[in-house]
Amino acid sequence: MNINATILIQIINFAVVYWLLRNLLFKPVVTIIDTDLSDTTTLVNFIDQQKKSIDIQEKERERSWYACRHYFKNNRPLFIRHVVSVNTTNIKDQERNVAVSYDDSVVVDVYKALEEKIKNVH
Repeated sequence: MNINATILIQIINFAVVYWLLRNLLFKPVVTIIDTDLSDTTTLVNFIDQQKKSIDIQEKERERSWYACRHYFKNNRPLFIRHVVSVNTTNIKDQERNVAVSYDDSVVVDVYKALEEKIKNVH
């Protein structure tokens, strides 16, 4: 095997190019990739925290709506239902019975009074 000066120069040339590529090209690229990966993990963690926060807010809102519904269901006023039979006439003067349901006796009284006034108009 014949070792020349050209082989030694090639070894030195290879070492210098390797050192230059490693320090000038690969280090900045690796730091950029690491920074990008850390930014991505930070964003993923932030998104997960926001999802958890939204889930907690939705559960709180749902609990609040349930509490409101329960409160109003238990504290609603009690009305007696009345079914009133009303005689109405259409354009052809045909009579029909319509069952109207009212939740308040005041409404029934007002309806009866209006019905009497309408009957007197004809």
